[in-house]
Amino acid sequence: MNLLDAVEAYLESESWPYRRVEDRPVIQLSYSGDHGTWNCYAVSRDEHSQLVFYSVFPDVVPAERRLEVAEYLTRANYGLMIGNFEMDLDDGDVRYKTSVQLEDEALTIEGVRAVILPNVVVMDRYLPGLRAVTGSGLSAQAALSLVEG
Repeated sequence: MNLLDAVEAYLESESWPYRRVEDRPVIQLSYSGDHGTWNCYAVSRDEHSQLVFYSVFPDVVPAERRLEVAEYLTRANYGLMIGNFEMDLDDGDVRYKTSVQLEDEALTIEGVRAVILPNVVVMDRYLPGLRAVTGSGLSAQAALSLVEG
């Protein structure tokens, strides 16, 4: 079973709708959490035995808010144990990334779950703060206090 087959098996076991992207080693799905809905992508890098999963922030960060959002993401990343936020400073795209690299073992449904679930949970947790920094002009520190308590 290749990496995307394992992802499909997991998504089907959870009854999550998805689609394979034609001619690319990618599965696309939408996820709805407590704080919003966003797109997710599972990307197989079979030649490196890597599976990467992204949750993509549904809004583009305006140029004038990117430095404050970068601070928010950096502060959030500091305490995260699994995965990380990243932002393209040129276009304002933000995503959360988790991944796994396998050696000789096969990727199991449990292994896929360990890549996907922490990803969507973290995106959902930090989404209100990200939106507050992006759209409401809240400072990075104040937004982080909002989501981390």
